[in-house]
Amino acid sequence: MSHTMVQTTGERPALATAATRLKMLVGSGDKIGRLALPFLAAGLAANVWRPDLFSVGGPPTVLKVSSIAMLIPGVTIWIWSVVLILTRVPRHELITTGPYALVKHPLYTAVALLVLPSSASC
Repeated sequence: MSHTMVQTTGERPALATAATRLKMLVGSGDKIGRLALPFLAAGLAANVWRPDLFSVGGPPTVLKVSSIAMLIPGVTIWIWSVVLILTRVPRHELITTGPYALVKHPLYTAVALLVLPSSASC
């Protein structure tokens, strides 16, 4: 019986290509985006073409003001978190600053701040 031994040198495997690293970071987002994009484009085009079909009156002023007050930090936290992810994750750095110093998953918090204002008008 012959056995073949594989010698390891202790070197790190070759770094993945930029496309592979981006795919690992994005996950299935590109597939979801390709599926949602035609609906988004059709909805935007229909809204520009016939805005009267989409008019529902709108919420009272107090709800508009409170919605804007929640949207501003929501968008800010979301952008800040995404920038940290895009700059630190490829370098394999643990993110412990910015919004990540306050909560474990700031993207979830940001999305909640983006969704809650719309639920106030229901």
